[in-house]
Amino acid sequence: MAGPERLGRVLSDSGRGLSFRCADCGHGGHMGKADALDTFGDQATPNRIRERLRCSSCGSRRCEVRV
Repeated sequence: MAGPERLGRVLSDSGRGLSFRCADCGHGGHMGKADALDTFGDQATPNRIRERLRCSSCGSRRCEVRV
């Protein structure tokens, strides 16, 4: 059984960064590949990334993350 996806592998496969969207207010943003890896680390899992996010507009922690 494979473990959870890791940020370093996902970003190296896609060549893109991360997109974020607040589930409460709809505010969105983007983080480039290098910034995402510097911020979260290459071993970060999707759950770990979501735990660290907070909307800069309304302060909600309910954020969606996409590659």
